[in-house]
Formats: sequence, C-alpha cells, structure tokens
Amino acid sequence: MQAITWIDRIADESNLWLNAMKQEDQDDFVQAAGFYLRDASDCLARRSPVKAALSCSCAADCLSRLKLYENARLLHREAAMIYLEGAEATTKSVRELLWCFREAWVHFQTAGDMQMAEGVFRRFSTLSSRFLRKEN
Repeated sequence: MQAITWIDRIADESNLWLNAMKQEDQDDFVQAAGFYLRDASDCLARRSPVKAALSCSCAADCLSRLKLYENARLLHREAAMIYLEGAEATTKSVRELLWCFREAWVHFQTAGDMQMAEGVFRRFSTLSSRFLRKEN
C-alpha cells in the first residue's frame, strides 16, 4: 500500500474543504457555502469540532458576501457553539482551550449575541489569568 502524500491530499477532488475554496476563488459563494457546510457536517461526525467550526465560519463568510446577513449571523452563532464544544472537549492543551474560547467569543459577537459573548469572555478571562499566574 502506497502512502498518501500532501500532494495527493491537495489534489483530491473529494476534499470538500478544497472544493469550497476553489468555488470561493471563482466567486461562486453559493457552491462554496454548500461545500463548507458539508465539510462541517463531516467533521462533526468525525469528532473534529474545531475544523467543523472553521468550515461553518467560512460558510457564514460566503453568505455575507451574498448579502444574506441574517443567515450568516446564524452560521456565525453555530460556529461559536461548535468552538465552545471544542473547548469543552479539549483536555490536553490549555492553548487550544483558550483559542477555542477566543474564537467562540469573536463569533458570538459577529452573530450579535452579546450575552453569550460576555459569558465566554468571562470564562476566557478567568482561565487565562489562572494560566498566566502558573507561568510566572
């Protein structure tokens, strides 16, 4: 069995993320959003919430470019929720946990959900201050 190289991966036509990026580069934001959302769904099924959240966020950006702002806000909120899921599933890396909280905070703000953004920011602040105290 031959090993799969990075060249094989980037040339793989079944890679939803790459197909989405190609469509986005061609300004076909409808198709790109569809590929990103399918990729997000697949990533969730594979228990890869951080990549799922990123794909969901990219789909939201595509919808914003189509001036579908309300739908984009909903996807930004969903991305934030997935980042929170990723934060809660992270047990090995404080850096990844803090990054997930920061991303959730940004996406809740983008979605206009200031109450959730404030709650996430409080969690982020508490954890980061504890982490910084341990470092010093």
